[in-house]
Amino acid sequence: MPMFRRTSFHQIHRGISNLAVIISTASFVRCLSPHRICGFADHLHCKQVGNHSRLYSVSPLDNSQSLPSQQIGEGTRLISFITDIEGCAKYFDRFVENSQVLEFETIQPNFSNGPDYFPYEKRVKFCDNTHYNDDNILVCGGDMWDKGGNDLYVTRQLLSLHDRFGGNKVKFIMGNRDINKIRILQEIGIATADDENEKPNENDSCENLPTHGGIVWFKGTGLQGDPDLIRKCNDEIVQSKKCQSTSIDENNILVPNSSGERLKWILRKTMGSPNAFEWRRLELQQEKDFYAFTVGIQNEAETLVTDGEVVDSYRKSCHPNGEMGNYIKRANLSLKLGGAMFMHGSLPLTPELVSMFRDTNKKSSEINMEGESSFWDEFYKYALPFVGEGKSGMDLPSVRNAQEWSDALNEFARYQYDVWHRNITTVEEGDNSSLGLWSTTGGYQNTSDGAREIGSLCQYGMGWLPSRKLNPTIVYQSWMQDGYPKFFRKQESREAYQNIVKQFFDINNLDVIVSGHQPVGDLPFPIQISANKFIICADTSYSRDTIWLNNRENTGEGESISFRGDAAVSEVLLKQCVDSGKIYSVGSHGVLSDGAAYDSDNLYGSDEDNTMIGTLVDRKKLVFEGSVQDDSNDEVDWFVRSKLEDGSFLISSGRGYEVFNSIATKR
Repeated sequence: MPMFRRTSFHQIHRGISNLAVIISTASFVRCLSPHRICGFADHLHCKQVGNHSRLYSVSPLDNSQSLPSQQIGEGTRLISFITDIEGCAKYFDRFVENSQVLEFETIQPNFSNGPDYFPYEKRVKFCDNTHYNDDNILVCGGDMWDKGGNDLYVTRQLLSLHDRFGGNKVKFIMGNRDINKIRILQEIGIATADDENEKPNENDSCENLPTHGGIVWFKGTGLQGDPDLIRKCNDEIVQSKKCQSTSIDENNILVPNSSGERLKWILRKTMGSPNAFEWRRLELQQEKDFYAFTVGIQNEAETLVTDGEVVDSYRKSCHPNGEMGNYIKRANLSLKLGGAMFMHGSLPLTPELVSMFRDTNKKSSEINMEGESSFWDEFYKYALPFVGEGKSGMDLPSVRNAQEWSDALNEFARYQYDVWHRNITTVEEGDNSSLGLWSTTGGYQNTSDGAREIGSLCQYGMGWLPSRKLNPTIVYQSWMQDGYPKFFRKQESREAYQNIVKQFFDINNLDVIVSGHQPVGDLPFPIQISANKFIICADTSYSRDTIWLNNRENTGEGESISFRGDAAVSEVLLKQCVDSGKIYSVGSHGVLSDGAAYDSDNLYGSDEDNTMIGTLVDRKKLVFEGSVQDDSNDEVDWFVRSKLEDGSFLISSGRGYEVFNSIATKR
């Protein structure tokens, strides 16, 4: 999801209160029983939906049920999609317990040092249920860390699943919150061979801190880390030493000069993760306490987690061989599986590209032999912004369709990972040459052999270029704008935007595109492109903020430290023919933010009602309660999100980051 959004007062207050408890007393962790530690649930194999009432379905979901109204046949597989977990162990566990594809199994925790370290009593696996095909797949849509307090737990669970079942069954997509972790070692320093045996000190990890010239997207803002201010400050410091006096407030201009304080600043100010440092401290403390309980030793005060240990944990987990590094190594930027395509954000349909489409169509309507207008040749060039002289070092590949484009994106990602790994390893082995800090200059930099900069992949994960132009990336672009699908926005360019999307689907024989990144409420948001062709936006990471406009109420944040709350969970399920790749069922199921379990109809169902899903509400056909506006003449556009099993429809409307839900019935 995007790194920055508005935060309400109660969210800020709750975050401060939680952190105050964590920081002020060690007893906070000690009071947790072993089974309260995230990842060590009491009911490892519970497949019901907790205590949630099932208002919209006849019975609780379990592994024996098929998708709505259809049976799983031979030659068919289910594709399960989860996205924007953001380190929330509670949400991940709810997802697995609710899943028709995954389940937990009980294991013995492994506390051995090294790659086998897995300090948990359970691990995720594919269901053994014989109703399901061995070809079932899990796709994880990216944004693994930052908000939920258990980054390491969710990453280790998914990496373990990948290692045991293989890359054909477990697919990873890169999100912006994954890609930006490549910056960590550049900016807080790399532990060298001389450092690796040193114990982290109380306040900081072993110091190898690079000089930091600031953050390019802070340029001209006057914020701490503004490169212009830093240069000016450094000049004034030199002058002040000559005259032995200064009035410069370095602490509010320069980037912090200890690894602990710098990492806190990086996470808080440049990655949209204000509490991540303290959540990592708590997660490490939970692991320590669970280990002490398991082996029967007392965890004394001197074993409390220090700033230095948190820094050391980030250094290890953000290393190319660490948890996040291994996720990135295994992940794709884009994934095409037959008629289904997966990405973190959306097609890079910037205003510049939409204008290009309109201009091309005005000049010529010629179609080449593959049925593509000349626009698509330009589209694929534009949609590979890292290709070109002085950029990533990659030559322009021949790209004629979505599969070749996807392959080119993933080749770029593999190449970038290899450059990252090589450069980090070189420094660890004693080469003291500076890597340079990508964040100070930004842009697509040359990473060809011999170049030391690491950053083209970082830039691809950003929404904007250093010039402040929109970056044509599928990682950060979104299908939504101000809570409204761009496909339906009432604007001059709407027809061109719609035609680009429709042509992309038709030319590439796509049935569905599934993505995350932009929060859309408490259940996935389908956007109907044409008959039986959908975009599914599945980021539900702000479920607890969904506002109900009838007699139902959001259950709120509960004990959750993320923005999901304790109730909402959704699994997107695609049913696909293994041989042809054709998608012939799309649906979702789970629990809404009011605590009621739901099971949507198949979007490809033959019922006439299904043609309303993913479109604007037709008030001549549906009636519902509630108004976004203060008066009763609600002219705000509403969208049909799902047809529920009792025949009603869940509809919603958006305003900025706010999402409003209501239940509609047929007139």
